[in-house]
Amino acid sequence: MNPSETRDTYNNESDKKEKINIRVNQYPRWKFPKKKSFFENCDSLYNYSSLDIFKKNEVKFDRFRNDVVLVVNVASFCTYTLQYNDLNEIQSKYQKYGFHILGFPCNQFGHQEPGESGKEILNCLRYVRPGNDFKPNFQLLDKCDINGENESAFFKFLKSSCPPPVETYFKMTDLIYSPYKSNDVRWNFEKFLINKHGKVVMRFQHDAQPKEIVPFIEVLLNNGNLADLKKTAEILPINNN
Repeated sequence: MNPSETRDTYNNESDKKEKINIRVNQYPRWKFPKKKSFFENCDSLYNYSSLDIFKKNEVKFDRFRNDVVLVVNVASFCTYTLQYNDLNEIQSKYQKYGFHILGFPCNQFGHQEPGESGKEILNCLRYVRPGNDFKPNFQLLDKCDINGENESAFFKFLKSSCPPPVETYFKMTDLIYSPYKSNDVRWNFEKFLINKHGKVVMRFQHDAQPKEIVPFIEVLLNNGNLADLKKTAEILPINNN
């Protein structure tokens, strides 16, 4: 069943925004697609699929038509693994309006996702980090390479749709792939925001907290477009330089 068939309609008045404490960061927080490529690219989320984290069932992404999707490359032994808590919170709050998070475990950054099976990865999240019996309430997919020679076709699409927020690489000795490309994902927990038409509309760096993305999610749930997202970005108390 398509998730959009049973969802509620998001309304800013019926679900009041919480005040978000957003800290200033030295790095750019996000990037928008280049205008020409955004309008000329015919590819979309709906052309792809993945096995679930247990490698048992195929998840076809065309099930998310008319929904808003956030794609995150995740890892269990990363400083940013604690972002799982906020990702769960956002999924719970907005799922009924047609919002979905897709998490892709990846071991290409500092060997921080060593689990060889879905069970091992989920047990790490439950007992180690975040711990405290944590269980993700959003879809986790099959562990994959997102950069390099064996990059997944889906991440190739995502990366080609929007430039990286940060141009420089971090610690090169912790990058477990080759060759390097300018549009590579730079680290664990980079995020791609996808609109109701299956197009990437924003790309967030790894250090961007999930709650920083909420205003943009709300714009898309209210059928906003790329211009509306840019207007929202201009009024937020975030240093994106």
